[in-house]
Formats: sequence, C-alpha cells, structure tokens
Amino acid sequence: MNFILKYFLFAAISVLMYSCVKDVSVTEPVNDIKGVSKIIITSKPAGALIYLEGKNMGIITPDSLPWLLPGNYELKLKLGLFPDHKAQITIKDSDKLFYFYDYTTDPVNLGSIKCSSSPSGA
Repeated sequence: MNFILKYFLFAAISVLMYSCVKDVSVTEPVNDIKGVSKIIITSKPAGALIYLEGKNMGIITPDSLPWLLPGNYELKLKLGLFPDHKAQITIKDSDKLFYFYDYTTDPVNLGSIKCSSSPSGA
C-alpha cells in the first residue's frame, strides 16, 4: 500500500511540474512588414478608451494599433466625463504615426463661470 501511495504522489508531482513548463520567446516582434502600419496613441490624462471605426479596441491610452493597412480611419477617444474626441487619421504604406491628444488644453473641455448678484456688487 505504501508503494501505491508513493507512486501516486510521484505521478501527481510529475504532472504538476510538466504543466508549469512554458515556452518563452525573447525575440523582438517584426514590425517592418511591407504595407502594414501602426498608430501609437497617447493622451493627457492617460486611460482613455481607444475606438477605431466605431469599434472598442479593448485598450486604453497609452497603447498602439498595429497591423493597419493604408487608408483613412476614424479614431475616437473616450475618457470619463470628458466629451468624446474624434479624429480622422490617414495612414500611408508602412507608416508609424504618433497621435497625442491633451484633454486639459482643448477649449471644448474647458468651461466658464459667470457670477452675478442682486443687488449688484454684493
């Protein structure tokens, strides 16, 4: 009986150790494929959701959209209570574009306050 228990423990440990083996690659990804472009998107403040052609890409700024073909794209950024920001991006063959949007300096995102009193000057 002791032999069966030892054999079972050895088999269980062997299975656990084998399942922990992971293939890891340390090579750089290839980005120089002809005709494929990339947009690197950042925003201030960071954390804006990135939409391309109306589709949520599932990423937030700062991040990138690789493997894009040449053409015109609509880029949209959504961040909290700020109004959505839309931009038209034109990508040429094998471009690497950098796009930055600053929510804190765009006049669309800035408001104003007007105070008055009755009687005047109170």
